[in-house]
Amino acid sequence: MPLTALNAADDLLQRAELLAERAEVPPVDQWSVESDILRASWTFVGASLDTYFHERVRRALLMMPMSKAAQGYLVPLGPIEEMVGAFLDNRTTSRPRVRLMKIVQEALLKDTFQGARNIERAFNLLGVAKCWSALSASMNESPQAIRERLNRQYARRNQITHEGDYKPQERPQHLYCRKIKRSDVDGEIKWTRTFLHAADAL
Repeated sequence: MPLTALNAADDLLQRAELLAERAEVPPVDQWSVESDILRASWTFVGASLDTYFHERVRRALLMMPMSKAAQGYLVPLGPIEEMVGAFLDNRTTSRPRVRLMKIVQEALLKDTFQGARNIERAFNLLGVAKCWSALSASMNESPQAIRERLNRQYARRNQITHEGDYKPQERPQHLYCRKIKRSDVDGEIKWTRTFLHAADAL
């Protein structure tokens, strides 16, 4: 049976759990290895969302009929022109759809599907309308609470991956990191798994 987008997301969440379990001792300070293991685990949680929606959107962009949003998905013209040229040069052995799959995959790698706005865009590309009300009914949380949770998770991920998790300071004399707790990471893994399984039913 072929692997699904949810299979990949579940695998990443399991890897996040395994990482978090390595931080057996609660972090005693901002510089502990355990703290950095928990930070790595948090980034895997974000990766589970990106990987899941990348795979679902990729398949949706290559299937007919496409959603209206998918029809407007932008890809670079250079590779398209090369694909057309290769097809016109040799119509018998050229495989334009294979090349199109690669073009779409490369374009998607530049998109992120974390945070509420980006995830809503992914659902639009999938042709799923009113995603928040459907997720709310499945998860027994308000649409606003789900959006806020996704945005907090994404912001925390960005603090780790884009800022090294350092606290901002006006005139820094020393480096200070934000604290991270194992219970917060465990809670995020659990919630994200629930969210992804609800998303997969849409």
